[in-house]
Amino acid sequence: QHSASPLRLFYCYARKDQNFRDELDKHLASLRRRGLITSWYDGIITPGASWEKEISIHLDTADIILLLISPDFMDSDYCYSREMLRAIERHENQEARVIPILVRSVYWSDAPFSHLQVLPTDAKPVTRWDDPDAAFEDITRGILRAVQEFTRYRHLQEQPVRGNALQSQHNASDSFTTASVPDVPNHIQEMKEEMRDDSGKQRMRTSIVKSFEDR
Repeated sequence: QHSASPLRLFYCYARKDQNFRDELDKHLASLRRRGLITSWYDGIITPGASWEKEISIHLDTADIILLLISPDFMDSDYCYSREMLRAIERHENQEARVIPILVRSVYWSDAPFSHLQVLPTDAKPVTRWDDPDAAFEDITRGILRAVQEFTRYRHLQEQPVRGNALQSQHNASDSFTTASVPDVPNHIQEMKEEMRDDSGKQRMRTSIVKSFEDR
């Protein structure tokens, strides 16, 4: 059973690719049900909230960032210059994993994300697959591998912190034990002296009684 906290997944996409985002999110349902991920996109921003602030907050805290690449994505100043560049920065700092996903054919060979492994397999855009569901299944399998790898990486990063915490608890336990246990040799010596005193008193009582009996 999975016990680690789910990774936060962020969708970066152009509005015209909303239908691709919706379909992909359906295919990722099994990962959400297993508690591996939670997903966020700008369509769930509540009325009255600052959409730019909300996007910035979730982009800066996401573990997995999906770039849905298309002509509209490449043409969008906000997607390309704001969201994508910030995502790449966090990826380079090992704060998140960025996964480019080709949903429609477009030239991307010299893009900032071109050095990253893209999905689907063989960099074949979703629209060029005979069966779109097969393309999304392929993408889902790739995302699952990335989630598992990043989860292991995050676990390894947290281990030194846990180790220090356990060492502190161990030191505290040693301190408590040392303070709680009495000085055993001194304690035994005191008991011996008490026994010796009692024994002397008993011999004195016996001597007095015997002297009266002799009278």
